[in-house]
Amino acid sequence: MTVTPEKTRIQESEVFQINLTLTNVGENPINVWKMSEQTSYNILFFNSDGSMMPYLWVNSRIPLTDEDLTELSPGESLYSTVDSTCWNLTKGEYTLNAVYDTTSPDEDIQKPYWIGRIKSNNVTITVE
Repeated sequence: MTVTPEKTRIQESEVFQINLTLTNVGENPINVWKMSEQTSYNILFFNSDGSMMPYLWVNSRIPLTDEDLTELSPGESLYSTVDSTCWNLTKGEYTLNAVYDTTSPDEDIQKPYWIGRIKSNNVTITVE
């Protein structure tokens, strides 16, 4: 899992794009959850004191089904792009990362799929 923001230095209230890439680095094809914010992954911003910036709104969802899976071949990637409107970033320095997490026990999926948690790289975002 890799997170790549459109820019790392922004103005207060500026909206910017956040790009995510999930790549199968294994040798076999695997079923994974499709990329969906607040479902298969969360984007996280942390203040310099380590506290997490909350989402301005949280989505509710129903349990996932087999239709929410996709097969990822070796070397193949899934991509997702979201913008920063879900966070109120004021002046300061933040650490941005993402977590892809398929460990929820309440899904309605019948096919086998990869279960686990992957944390992305960290990126420093400066708000001026």
